[in-house]
Amino acid sequence: MRDGLIVDVGTTHVKLFRTSLGKAGLTPVLVRRNDDLLDNRGVISLSRVDEFTREFQDLVRSEITCQTHGIWITGQMHGLVVCDRDLRCSSDMYSWIFGDRVPVSSFDRTNTGCFERPHYTANLIANLRSGGEYANNLIYLTPLDYLVSSLVGRPAAVHSSMASSMGLFDVVHQTWAAATMRSLGLQCENLPRVSGAVTKVGTLGGVAVYCAIGDHASACYLAVSRESCPISLNIGTGAQVASVLNQCIVSSEYETRPALGGGHLGVVPGLMGGRIFDARFEELGYAATEKKLAYDVLTGGLTELPTDNRTERVIDECAALSRACARNFAQAIQQFDAKHDKSIYVTGTLACPGGMLWDAMKSEIGDRLVHLEDRNASAVGLQMFVNDQTQQTSH
Repeated sequence: MRDGLIVDVGTTHVKLFRTSLGKAGLTPVLVRRNDDLLDNRGVISLSRVDEFTREFQDLVRSEITCQTHGIWITGQMHGLVVCDRDLRCSSDMYSWIFGDRVPVSSFDRTNTGCFERPHYTANLIANLRSGGEYANNLIYLTPLDYLVSSLVGRPAAVHSSMASSMGLFDVVHQTWAAATMRSLGLQCENLPRVSGAVTKVGTLGGVAVYCAIGDHASACYLAVSRESCPISLNIGTGAQVASVLNQCIVSSEYETRPALGGGHLGVVPGLMGGRIFDARFEELGYAATEKKLAYDVLTGGLTELPTDNRTERVIDECAALSRACARNFAQAIQQFDAKHDKSIYVTGTLACPGGMLWDAMKSEIGDRLVHLEDRNASAVGLQMFVNDQTQQTSH
């Protein structure tokens, strides 16, 4: 039986899963925490990028067996690292959480706006190049695409789901946007080749390595595989609402992104997720025990709550944040569901039936919510796609 490795590279963890090709189910085999390398801005310093890259290579290589047929990788879509053709880095590695933050003290819990800086990767490139220290022959990659390139020993082609995250991609023509590139002083050789398919980009230990897929595109495949035009709500550190588009439409109301397997997604990104909860609890000075209590309340992890004043304050805060999140999601869903008749497929660790956040969502959105994979949505979604492709080629 042939198997494959699914690698999920998040902001704080790298997770490896083994899967039997053509069969459902993932077997976790390895987890590596990488948040010890991140500073408080969400950056891995240039002096430690090589260390992180070598550890990543060793992790993946250690799980290759004689039965391993392929290595598929998903993970954080945004961020930046600058390197030369030999993959020697010239910059820090910026994760997706780097960038401007909304001060939590000024956060209005009735606010339903977005909290991400749109396309900050392009803005970051502009800021880096404005100093004049970056040579014209360098390559600009997302951290995930850089890690894939490091596995195969050369700059690898990138999937359109990753390219679209940089703010430099023309989704209509499926190519880098010439006008945006000119405004940044970039040439075609400064960016990798883009592939609309999940293509083999090289090998590691004789095993095929495929271009990276954005975690959101992978997670959305869970919903797309169930209905032709569903709505997907993914709640993680941030949150996104997405729906399959009947045609490629560029709108000011949402981002248009390539979908895994073809077609396009309309995406409302930058919604309220775990980062807002973390920041609010930090601002309130919650100790570790209070944070655990809060997340147990949010996710339904407690069957019986204490009745002391401290617990009541935590519950009140969680209730206010949950209501704000639910309103935030409902407004985004409205972009794709004016008739209120579509199923809403929900993934993410915070969105668990029986939890306070789920109850607030049901109150605001209704009974159309369908709970899917909670912890490893992007890995499971990518595995489903790989299995679908395997079955199609075998026929």
